[in-house]
Amino acid sequence: GFDLDAHGKVLVENKLISLIDAAGSWNGHVCTGTRGSFSLETLKATLDSSYNSVLGKSGLSAQIGIVFTPDSSITVSNISEIPKLFTRFNIQTTVSKVNWNSIIPKDPFTCTFVYEKGITAIYAGKNDAVTGYLLDDGTFSLQSSTEMPVSFYADGKVINSNLDIKVRDFHTAMDVLWPYTTLGIVQFEKGSVDGEFSITGLLRDPEFNGSLQVSDIRLTAKGFLGDTYEFAPFNIQMEGKTFTTPSFLVAGKEGSFSVEAVLELDRWIPSNVSIKTATLPGRLPKLDTNNYLFTASGYASWNLNVEITPNSLDLTGKATFERGSCAVVMSGFSSQAQSQNAGAFDVRLNLDLSIGKKVEFRWPTNDIPIIRGLIQADEPLRISLDTVTNTFQFKGTANLKGGEIFYFKRSFYLRQGSIVFNENQDIFDPILSFRAEIRERDVAGDPVRIILSVENQPLSTFIPVLRSDPPKPEVEIQALLGQATIADTSRATIVKDAVVTASDILTQMSLFRNGENKIRDFIGLDVFSIRTLILQNAILGPSMQAATDTQMSIGNYFDNTTVYIGKYWGSAIYTDALMHFSYYDQNAKENTGKMQRVAGNLLFEPELGLEVTTPFFLLRWGINPSNFKTLLIEDNSVTLSWKFSY
Repeated sequence: GFDLDAHGKVLVENKLISLIDAAGSWNGHVCTGTRGSFSLETLKATLDSSYNSVLGKSGLSAQIGIVFTPDSSITVSNISEIPKLFTRFNIQTTVSKVNWNSIIPKDPFTCTFVYEKGITAIYAGKNDAVTGYLLDDGTFSLQSSTEMPVSFYADGKVINSNLDIKVRDFHTAMDVLWPYTTLGIVQFEKGSVDGEFSITGLLRDPEFNGSLQVSDIRLTAKGFLGDTYEFAPFNIQMEGKTFTTPSFLVAGKEGSFSVEAVLELDRWIPSNVSIKTATLPGRLPKLDTNNYLFTASGYASWNLNVEITPNSLDLTGKATFERGSCAVVMSGFSSQAQSQNAGAFDVRLNLDLSIGKKVEFRWPTNDIPIIRGLIQADEPLRISLDTVTNTFQFKGTANLKGGEIFYFKRSFYLRQGSIVFNENQDIFDPILSFRAEIRERDVAGDPVRIILSVENQPLSTFIPVLRSDPPKPEVEIQALLGQATIADTSRATIVKDAVVTASDILTQMSLFRNGENKIRDFIGLDVFSIRTLILQNAILGPSMQAATDTQMSIGNYFDNTTVYIGKYWGSAIYTDALMHFSYYDQNAKENTGKMQRVAGNLLFEPELGLEVTTPFFLLRWGINPSNFKTLLIEDNSVTLSWKFSY
């Protein structure tokens, strides 16, 4: 039913028939570079060819070598007796250089067919791991030993390309079989599939009926999930061209989720896999991934539908990320958008991503971030990706609470901020707004609050505005931050600035981060952050403060230390407290009103806040208790704020 197209040259010389420059194609099977020979003296024939076809939806290529050897008892005296060679013979076929769907076996596969009148025997694989026979009446038998990735016994009939076969004692070890699938997303450590089923229908388009039992499955997903997971035993029901599994449980040390799947066959090859998966309440799996788009380490929940074909993956649903950190690699999105063909595997993604509690956003990298702060989104972030049409969208708004901004070689404490995502395949550069602050001392030793603010600027190119309380000229503000000035370039000043800058960078590189996370989880807070100059104070001593006494005490070490804590009460109420500790000079002129918050020479300045999300605006009440003579009335503030996204 299909056209055969073939060509070649035959040369007869000295009782040797040679086939050269030959090629052929039939029904998608193509052989090129075909060469062969047949000797009238030895009666042996050889054939070598490069084979190409399509198996499933992936290309298949191999080098095939065939050796035909008649029974040694057969002799031929003239050409008319050549048909006698086909009464008893064996054919040895060697398949090498196989390449299919990224599967490239190291060793060639050898199969030998031995034919005698009425029967064809089969021996294949190393140490004849596969053996069987086919009788002329269609009776069929085949068995595979445990040396092969799959072992089984098969018996039945094969008549005119019609199959009626029973397969029993089917067994495969998933850690052995899975590498042949080239799906490197997961790695099986152990597990087995056993069962019995029948194969009926046409040889080129069979149907399967029966069941398989899956047990003792344990796997990892390195680069995605941060744990090892075990499957509860389940059955695979085979009906025609459809394999289905009921919902089964996958459990790890810290998380569990359910999975159910349906697999469709196209002839002998899986053509489509549909998977539904959802996490169990209170059992969140640990996510640990680092790819070209983002890095994330924390806990995730999801309710997803996944469709997998040999060339594509479709993922839709909802997911939540919480109790961890994430960093978005903007250059990864740009390179993905610029690539017209990111790979042979097409990806379609439609995901609503919710941000849960205790999620820290870091930019531009996870290890040394310039921006580090708690991120919170009232509405899910919407992500869509289609590598076929080369389109991408990422939309949503998130708030930043607590954390640090590293700028002007110093760490500013983040008081409030927001990031607006409205990204596509042409640009990935979110809009950033924030207010951060740092506390320093001027040349007179008086405290100065330096405020760093940005309003609606691109994340990659934001230029902050600096101001201070009490107000000071910009040159003096920069001098307070350690920026070099013409009037102050002494060796002592340069050394001091270098120590301050280096120690702030060291703090950014996780000196206190692990301790912060442990204290936050132990107390049950959503935000816990510390910014301290204890390292600088210990190195430089009283020269960091306006001290008249050179004797170091607790006030000297913890001068200019800030602790920020925050806690969500439901989804609409947020409370926070910022506690600032500074050196208090007992010999200073006047510190009236602050004595009640002094311990030794350490001054404590707290700020408390309550945020309530209403349908119309964000209400924030704040108090900075500093004047007890007026019963703190002057220390209260109320702020109403709202924003629009479009």
